Amino acid sequence: MMAEAKQTGGRIFPAAYQTLSPFEKSLLHLAAIIYEPTSRATLANCLRRARISGPEGEWLTAATISPFITKLQELELLDSNCCCPDEIVELVSRDAVATGDFMTLARTVQDEIPFSPYQSKWPRRCQRTMREYRIGLYTRDMAHLDNIHVLLDKQCKDDVVKYFPAVRFCNNPFEQQWLGTLPPSLQFYILSQMMDYSLHYLSLLEKPFDFLRSGKLLQTIPAEERLPFHRLLASFLLWRGSIAEAEACMRENPESFVASGMAGCIHFMHGDNERALDRFESDLGQLKKLSSRRRIFFSGIAGLFFVLALLKTGDAGYCGRIRKFIDTVRTQQPDNMLLGAYNMLDQFLAVQESGAAEPGWVNPAPGANSITILFAAMV
Repeated sequence: MMAEAKQTGGRIFPAAYQTLSPFEKSLLHLAAIIYEPTSRATLANCLRRARISGPEGEWLTAATISPFITKLQELELLDSNCCCPDEIVELVSRDAVATGDFMTLARTVQDEIPFSPYQSKWPRRCQRTMREYRIGLYTRDMAHLDNIHVLLDKQCKDDVVKYFPAVRFCNNPFEQQWLGTLPPSLQFYILSQMMDYSLHYLSLLEKPFDFLRSGKLLQTIPAEERLPFHRLLASFLLWRGSIAEAEACMRENPESFVASGMAGCIHFMHGDNERALDRFESDLGQLKKLSSRRRIFFSGIAGLFFVLALLKTGDAGYCGRIRKFIDTVRTQQPDNMLLGAYNMLDQFLAVQESGAAEPGWVNPAPGANSITILFAAMV
């Protein structure tokens, strides 16, 4: 077990990390970026590419770096495969960013160990794809993140890595101070994945949620970029049944909830279906005007609650309209995590229209999220 010690800025590192020389830290930074089993020769090659020499200015080879690697392994900062242990790899990577090492070392790694989705066998292929995702994350390259995220689904087997990679890398551990240094768009990208993960598994990530609901986050975000954060928070609060807190968020930030459908959600959850439908209709009409699209639908909880409010009326005349809403979600929002719930409701409508006496259990797809399973049980 590695003893821990607090470093400047509140970041927790193993006590042994504090004793390392600058060269030893650079070597550990490199191993954290590579993120897969590697050889001493490859490490030496990468260091030379980065124009890093030994502590005495010596030429680096597998032989000359061996004593340093052995020391890091004895301190349990590297394993037998020259990998950083999972519990410190993100801390070490963030330290590489803070010291200015990350960008140079990342480019060196990409040159020395090229990435291709068609090379290597699993799990090496998955590890290398994860490496590329982490490089995009720590270099704040959103385009690279988006491109690699698509590949994770094909290259990796772990569902968290495939669907919520930001949880895998940014919650290990979660650091408010580090997150606050990122551009608002990247902060939102990370936090939205964390909230989606919580809904998918019904397992709350408490520290990210507490950070989202605290005033600390928004103090660092320019006023013109706060809208998605307000909507993310209010939506998650409604899922948790925290209606009063969601109402307060909406009341204090009305400009962030224009054409959102969120007011309809509040009325729906209070049991006032008629007022809920009025607000849903009003917001949907406004959304169509703002988007200049005739066919569009709410993307989050508001869309699902709108459909439920229509079903609650018991008016069969709404069935056709509900089907159009569901079809819009399928065609325009294929990555919507509520799509499974919409599909369950679509099957419910089909059963109702067929006149079947016993609808029975509707089987959700394998790996379905908790909301889909809930709706499968309901219908």
